[in-house]
Amino acid sequence: WPLAEGEQVEISEGWRADTWGEELVLDGAEPLATFASGPLAGGAAVTRNHHGSGVATYVATRPDREAMAAIVRVAAEAAGVRRVLDGLPAGVEATHRGNHLVLLNHNDTAVRIPVPDGAHDLLGGQPGELAPLGVAVLRLQRED
Repeated sequence: WPLAEGEQVEISEGWRADTWGEELVLDGAEPLATFASGPLAGGAAVTRNHHGSGVATYVATRPDREAMAAIVRVAAEAAGVRRVLDGLPAGVEATHRGNHLVLLNHNDTAVRIPVPDGAHDLLGGQPGELAPLGVAVLRLQRED
């Protein structure tokens, strides 16, 4: 169901979407959000399906940024995904490699970051601060 350019539909949860919507037949999936307006009103807009030991989330439209962030957060939780480091500001990416933590600031402004106890910045940056578009590599204390 293509939508006209600039046309939006409402989704339960107070979300909005544009571009298209799909009419879904739920065969074992559960709806997480439904279309609240438009030609598919009442139909599933976001679904979850448990299969084997996994879980899949399907999005049948193009949700706005706020909605997509919420959908990804819920899908990650359902899949057992955990944050690498709690308390990171928006736009900061964290990757854990062995006993190292790599932080990338995708923002064009400096940000405050949480530093795990005993971590040592291998690049000599300012503790607790990440420069605009900056990177930090933290060596974490080994837990013996």
